[in-house]
Amino acid sequence: MFSGGTGTKDNPFLIKTVQDLIDVRNKNNENPKYYYKQVADIDLSGAEWLPIGGQGKAFCGTYDGGGYSISNLTITEDIEGPAFISSAIEATLLNITMENAYITNTLYSWIAILVSQTNDCTITNCHVTGKIECTNVRSNTGGLVSSAGTGTIINKCSANVDITAGHAGGFVCYSNAVIKDCYVTGKISGVQDENKPDDMYILAGTFAYVLYSGNVENCYTSVEIYNYSSRSKNQLYVFSENYGAEIISCYCDVSLGVTMRGWTSDLNYVEGMFIRGTDNKLYVNYKYQSDKDRDYWEPEWNGTGPPSWWPKPYYRAQPITGEVWSNFWKQVTETHTEAHTTTEMQTQSTFEGWDFDTVWTIDEGRDYPRFKLKITQIKCKRMPLTNYRR
Repeated sequence: MFSGGTGTKDNPFLIKTVQDLIDVRNKNNENPKYYYKQVADIDLSGAEWLPIGGQGKAFCGTYDGGGYSISNLTITEDIEGPAFISSAIEATLLNITMENAYITNTLYSWIAILVSQTNDCTITNCHVTGKIECTNVRSNTGGLVSSAGTGTIINKCSANVDITAGHAGGFVCYSNAVIKDCYVTGKISGVQDENKPDDMYILAGTFAYVLYSGNVENCYTSVEIYNYSSRSKNQLYVFSENYGAEIISCYCDVSLGVTMRGWTSDLNYVEGMFIRGTDNKLYVNYKYQSDKDRDYWEPEWNGTGPPSWWPKPYYRAQPITGEVWSNFWKQVTETHTEAHTTTEMQTQSTFEGWDFDTVWTIDEGRDYPRFKLKITQIKCKRMPLTNYRR
């Protein structure tokens, strides 16, 4: 079993073949805390992948992808928690590259390419590309992770994904994690609403669907939201709901591939979010709103203010309507804001507190801030599928 190693920190099991990768799942059922290191590119073409850490046996070990790729992971059977790893607790995942993954599912489930659900995990330098299709409108789908639970730290990771789902986050669906120096690109599409055959359904966050806690820092999203129904009511979010997560220096550039009439959208923004409008110009919302804003102030509160569970306020805007919204705000008085000009938005001094030494770059007078983080794509060397068993 395995191509070497004893499963310890100093002598991890070596993962070189498809069978080695399958044996990670088998070994996890015996002991979930082993150490693994990938030492070659692995091609899963022709195989139906059964996730590691499923069926109540969460993965609790360390998997180091070594910078090598796992390509063509395919899951088409209806299983719970479809992903490379279904459930991970107190695990360390690093240097993993998933290329050209394909997952379909019709169940109400947690779906992602790398890992479905995490708690107290560390995920570093992991990158995924692929396609996820889920016809169940209530399923929770994320590109990298579906549910990033409390204690999870995600750093220097990326997702380039094509997602079709009802509830979706391009990078992560639900998060209590600390996420830093990460990005997502790709496309998110709605699904057919089984209760209304002529309508589509989508609740999507281009980066995350719901943020419960933790924080998101130095991250960006460049995602197309797409829908093809002739009649549709949808809600689209940069970050759908925020229950206390801090968002710092994050960039969002969204394009809308909308080909139908009857579009209803509600785009919500929080601190430091960028959006591209119908005029093809980039606009930004800073997080600021009076606690007496009409969207968040109810008469029955009788001047006492919102209850403790009420989400923190944030701006709303609808740049897809054809109106040019001035969405980069600066505070003028306690209850009043005004928009920056395009010239100011292309001036570095406007972005007070942003790290232009290591995180951001700007071509002043010509462009808006851009993210410096780049990754080196790994060329996949195909490995033939031989001596394979499920």
